[in-house]
This record gives sequence, structure tokens and C-alpha cells, in this order.
Amino acid sequence: MAKRHFLLNWGVEMFSHRHYVPILKMKRGELDALVGTSLHEKSSMTPLLEALLNIDEGETDPTIIVDALGDRLMQVANKWGVGRSFFLDLSFLEGALACLTSAQLCSVVGSCVPEAIVVIHHDMSAVFKSQMYALAHSQGRGCCLRVADENAQCAHLIQQLLQSFELPIGSIDLVLDLRSVFGQSAHIINLRTSSLMNMFQLNGFRTVTLAASAFPSALSLVMQANQVTFVRRDDWFNWISVINQSNYTRLPAFGDYSINHPDLPEGGIPRASAPNLRYTLDDAWYLAKGQGPQYHPDGNRQFHTLCQALVVSGYFSGAQFSWGDGEISAYATGAAALGNTNAEMWRKIGFSHHFAKVISQI
Repeated sequence: MAKRHFLLNWGVEMFSHRHYVPILKMKRGELDALVGTSLHEKSSMTPLLEALLNIDEGETDPTIIVDALGDRLMQVANKWGVGRSFFLDLSFLEGALACLTSAQLCSVVGSCVPEAIVVIHHDMSAVFKSQMYALAHSQGRGCCLRVADENAQCAHLIQQLLQSFELPIGSIDLVLDLRSVFGQSAHIINLRTSSLMNMFQLNGFRTVTLAASAFPSALSLVMQANQVTFVRRDDWFNWISVINQSNYTRLPAFGDYSINHPDLPEGGIPRASAPNLRYTLDDAWYLAKGQGPQYHPDGNRQFHTLCQALVVSGYFSGAQFSWGDGEISAYATGAAALGNTNAEMWRKIGFSHHFAKVISQI
């Protein structure tokens, strides 16, 4: 019966390797950046959104959890756009969702984001996999299988998953996720990629994406205050290497974690984090950092100075390149007179430019 359900309700766009899958944490700055993307950019990307909720750890009241999840999903619908497909990854919420029935979960997701394609990990617990399958079955849009290269039995586990869920492979989007490749040599990255790509017969899947992140887990690993530095986009170079190879029967789309590291920072972004600018170039990130606002007379207004330096550096793409670039230009020239900024705005600007840059490259 499950096979029939999926076959009757696919209605999901396939995409080629010339497509972008940004993996985002569903925070407000990231979602706000999606608002400013053009129609061309929206049609060239399918976000994979990892849901996070603003609830107390250990919360077990189903009403509170349903309301919080519904609120967050409605933000996605409003900011990404009703009717636009995206991948929904609820794995960060496994503990919170344990107190919901499958009917409750299916109801809130289906009513808020019927276009969501549910993400299933190979290493989810059996109970959570069953919960995600019930949700995928209810959505009727197939599912996204997200696998990493840490487990040599990935392919075997996925085959079990396909058989137990009775899903046709043509209803499955495959995301091969290397996660962090920061600091690794090109040789090691290539070996990891080859191992992961060769685990599967790729041709049957609805879509295939190769994802990775070369962004450092903290700017302090690569720079000090009042500096500008460059970090090579090894995730991008790795994808280009795969695309240029002729030994793969199916070329993957490009996925990354934008201007973030895959892991959540412990304790979140510090309230007093130094103003910083994360700006994507063709082959690297231009990273500029000020001082902690408590140590500088300009506080967060240091961001204006960082924007000014970028605009005259020769690396600026121009105010018309993206919404974020327009903001950088405004801060640099003083036209905005916007006063203080905050970490959410710095990321929003960086995400906006990054989306436009990647899509222009693909």
C-alpha cells in the first residue's frame, strides 16, 4: 500500500547536478536570507533545513512542542515560499518529538509545509525512523536519505531501509554528506568522496547531492581580531573535481553548509561575539573580524568599517549582486545610517551573498 501511495503523489521536481542544496539550521537569519533570493535563485536551489526549536531542553508537553514546531514551519513557508519544495530534517528534535504521536506530527507538518520532503538518516534509531517514515508516507512526496561516510555499512543499511519502507528508489533523494572537510588535504577529501560515491548505484535515485563544509568551526581558528584572512573553499573544489571526472555514471548536485560549520556551536553564538564579515569569493571565503564590542569604542558599528574595507578591496561583487551585497554597500557608504548591527544580521548578509555566488558558479 505504501508503494501505491508514493507513486500516486510524487509531484516533486527532479534536478540535475547543476543545482544547489544549502544545508541550513532553520535559524531566523538563514530564513530571512532566503526571502531576498531572486526567482532564478529559488528555482536553482532546494534547501535542506535542519529544524531547531526555541523550547526548554527536556520539554515533554505535546501542546508546547506542536505549537513551537508549527510556528517554526510557518516561518519556513512564509520566507521560502508556499509550494516550493525543501528537505526537512527533524533529527535534532528526536528527543522532543518522542512525546508526539505520529498523527500529531503528521498533522502539524502537513498543515504548515505540505511541500516538505522528509529527511531520513541511516543512523537514526529504529523508533525515530518509523516516526519519520510515517511522516514521509503522510506527506506523499518520497523522502530524502542523508548518509555520511563514517559508517562502512551505509549502503547495506539503506538497502534495508528501502525494503522495510517499500519505497521505490525513484522517489528518493540521496544526500551524500561528508560534513566537515576543513583542514583536510585534497587527497583525503578525494578518498572520502570516492568511497562514499562508490557505495551506491546512483542512477535510480530521484536526485543525488554531494555535500560538505570547508568552513572552520570558529573564526578564532584561522584569525585574530582586527584581521582579514582567506579560507579556501575545499568543499567547492571537491565538487568541481567530481564533476570533471568521467568515471561516475551520475553526477551529483552541489551541497554545502554555506558560511557555517556543520556542528552547532556550544551554547550558540556568543552575545558579545566580535563583528565579522563572511564573504564568499570564487575560490575562498574572505573573512574579516573586528574586536569584541565591549573592547572597542565603536562596538558593533565596527561592521560598517569591515564593509568599507571590503568594498575598496577589489573583492566586492557590487551592490546589485544580491540583497546582502546591497546591504554591505549601504553600510560602507553610510547611506543606510542603520546604527548597530548584530550577529544575526552579519550572518543574514553573508548567507544572501553566498547563495547568489554559488548559484552564479553552478
